[in-house]
Amino acid sequence: MVFSELQTIALEAAVEASIAILEVYHQDFSARIKNDGSPVTKADLISSKLILDKLKHTRLPIINEETPKETYDKRVRWERCWCVDPLDGTKEFIQKNDEFTVNIALIEDGAPTFGIIAIPTQSEIYFGGKHFGTFKVPFNEVKSLDKTQKIIHKTTQEKTLTLLASRNHRSEGTDTYLNGLKKHVETIEILYRGSAMKFVDLAMGRAQLYLRDTPTMEWDVAAGHALLEGVGGAVVDLGTKHPLVYNKKSLFVSGFIATTNLSLLRWQTEGI
Repeated sequence: MVFSELQTIALEAAVEASIAILEVYHQDFSARIKNDGSPVTKADLISSKLILDKLKHTRLPIINEETPKETYDKRVRWERCWCVDPLDGTKEFIQKNDEFTVNIALIEDGAPTFGIIAIPTQSEIYFGGKHFGTFKVPFNEVKSLDKTQKIIHKTTQEKTLTLLASRNHRSEGTDTYLNGLKKHVETIEILYRGSAMKFVDLAMGRAQLYLRDTPTMEWDVAAGHALLEGVGGAVVDLGTKHPLVYNKKSLFVSGFIATTNLSLLRWQTEGI
């Protein structure tokens, strides 16, 4: 399997950052609260620096959670850029429940064309996009990609639907949506998961739906969006009912539905 230099650099950056994150994870560390109320640790900052140092060789601009953002009048001219969350799931990292990731996405004209989700505690990396599929590979095979596994997702009409929910961001809107889904499926199970691991669960077929109706940021979603499109899934804005757009004036994402079962999107569009 041969990827472009851009993609190869990003894969190597995700692995290097993941290894550095694990070194901190197995030590005693502290966290501080940022101005937006979210926590940050030494691991977030080390990962951020490693990824930025690596991605600078691509000569593409970068939207990164842990560094200052360019103003929109500059960003709007970017045809391509990286969107990076150097440690997604910092709360899970602090709680030491293993559910945290490194997220890197390539954005082209507002769409995520290539995404990477690395899971440090599993030494696995998931990557892909709409035009070439989604793959899984162990960290030690990233340079050669000899043991890459293509993920083939088959949608089936199951009587039981598994809904992904955040460990830290559950809302009343999720419960309302659940009640609507009960018109269409016999049984609904809820799988609680932290970070972008929820997108991996969807891509791997362990769940069918992830609803988020509380605000999040583009770097939390972009990589997972690309992975899902690589297996025929979609991530749709709750408001517009269209695929999420990235590198917007506001980098906030107000809400979305992510799924590999497109009939669930039709139900939502029609009003469940």
